[in-house]
Amino acid sequence: MDIFIATKNIENFNRLLLAEKDYRKKKVLLELLGREKAKLKAAMVARTVKAAFSSAPLVTVPVPAEAMLGLGSNSSCPSLIGSSPTVRALQRWENEGGAFRA
Repeated sequence: MDIFIATKNIENFNRLLLAEKDYRKKKVLLELLGREKAKLKAAMVARTVKAAFSSAPLVTVPVPAEAMLGLGSNSSCPSLIGSSPTVRALQRWENEGGAFRA
């Protein structure tokens, strides 16, 4: 929708520029035309980015609960208490297959 509106505004400003005789009004129209061209470019980039992200597959990487919680032997993060509800929930989630359940 933004691309359609910006395109129509650019067409209108170009038409008005051809008909306008007053220097000051032409200057304002040129400024508006420049802003509208910037809006059009931004809308086109946004559409391209949106299309790229909507078609990209979601990639997930399996991470063991110990690594997320700092329970591994080489962890530089402080460990959480093994009996906390969060640790139990993450361990249960990992044991049940997590996000990789088929």
